[in-house]
Amino acid sequence: MKKQMIAICTATVLVGSVFGIQSITKADHSETLTPQSSQQQTSNPATVTSNKEASATFRNIKTDRIEHYMLTGKASVFEGTYQYVVKQGERVIVKGFGTASQGGPEWGTISQTISIPKSKLNGKEPLTVTLFEIDQESGAVVNKLTAPLNASKTRNNHVFRNIKLTPATKTTTEYAVKGQASIFEGTYQYAVKQGDRVIVKGFGTASQGGPEWGAISEMISIPKNKLNGKQPLTLELFEIDQESGAVVNKHTVPMNVIKTTDNQAFRNIKVAAAAQTTTEFTMTGQASVFEGTYQYVMKQGERVIVKGFGTASQGGPEWGTISQTISIPNSKLSSKQSLTLELFEVDQESGAIVNKLIVPLNVSQTVNNQVFRNIKLVPATKTTIEYEVTGQASVFEGTYQYAVKQGEREIVKGFGTASQSGPEWGTISQTISIPKSKLYGKQPLTLELFEIDQESGAVVNKLALALK
Repeated sequence: MKKQMIAICTATVLVGSVFGIQSITKADHSETLTPQSSQQQTSNPATVTSNKEASATFRNIKTDRIEHYMLTGKASVFEGTYQYVVKQGERVIVKGFGTASQGGPEWGTISQTISIPKSKLNGKEPLTVTLFEIDQESGAVVNKLTAPLNASKTRNNHVFRNIKLTPATKTTTEYAVKGQASIFEGTYQYAVKQGDRVIVKGFGTASQGGPEWGAISEMISIPKNKLNGKQPLTLELFEIDQESGAVVNKHTVPMNVIKTTDNQAFRNIKVAAAAQTTTEFTMTGQASVFEGTYQYVMKQGERVIVKGFGTASQGGPEWGTISQTISIPNSKLSSKQSLTLELFEVDQESGAIVNKLIVPLNVSQTVNNQVFRNIKLVPATKTTIEYEVTGQASVFEGTYQYAVKQGEREIVKGFGTASQSGPEWGTISQTISIPKSKLYGKQPLTLELFEIDQESGAVVNKLALALK
């Protein structure tokens, strides 16, 4: 019996020396350290390997503080389900749905926490929450009720009553961490510090293991009673070396810094002349071919660059008009060899190439044979100017509008769709074509991005950029 107890105690000491006697919260893989345990850890620090190439392991890391609000009241709605939208001014910050404790016609209790990333909030403009139902037959928004944040009086209508939106009382401060990592088996470690003191630590898993880049999406909760004054917080991301157990590839990020955006709905917007990835040529002339169909091959020397077919305005024996634009990827062109075009028919019975006509590029005279005449190949004249617009948008249903102006005159307008709807930030990638015929003089162009307010139809969140 004594030998068994000695063996058990020895094993406990060994395990404790390797892993440490720590309290681990399994839900978020994090550990909250008391000031005492934090001091013990900093007095016996682990070996830290400095790595100046941390960007090779972690990239695009962003932290965002999460604000919480409590929605309370009562509802008498179909199956207890209600919808909500939180706005700051006219801009939608977050939307979702909830369920009251009972369905209508009974009055059920509403008690819901709404979480909003602080980066979505803009200045001191007040928040409002709008509650409503979706009509089951028509899909229309009905029974809408709007309540401002921290209103002294509750709001009511015939399906919502005693509705109130207030800041939630929380014992923790929460941060959302997003970015990418290229690490062994996707496992990373993190520690939140205030000064040199570790407040909370834990681990997470990226969506892919290295050497691929996996996405990081981690919610870190920090007990408020662990924080001391206004000293800033920092987040450390790192790996543990599998052989030595040392901390490697450490990446430090300030946690209270929120990057400013271009405006509240659009950010990181860039406009550049669209890259020309193709060279275009115009082929013109006439053909008298079966059903009007002809084949073509573009060559550079003996090398086939591109091939295809076209249709004249009439089939043989009549002479039909040819007018075709041929696009060639620039990657296939060599600057040292001239281009030629071969026009021909394919014999319906034998499949053989017949009536071939070779047309050099930019020859002053047209070329002819018995089925093709007045054939000419010249570089195409561009009738448009193209711009590539990239960036991010946080807009309702991902839909944004744009207009290109020269002075006050609108040249072109349209709309596009970001990769995600607001309140998330979706990617914009749009090519805008501007007809040259609509431009006059040298007056500069501007691009306006904006939203259309769903209720009033007004233009909101306009962002203007110069086009060069």
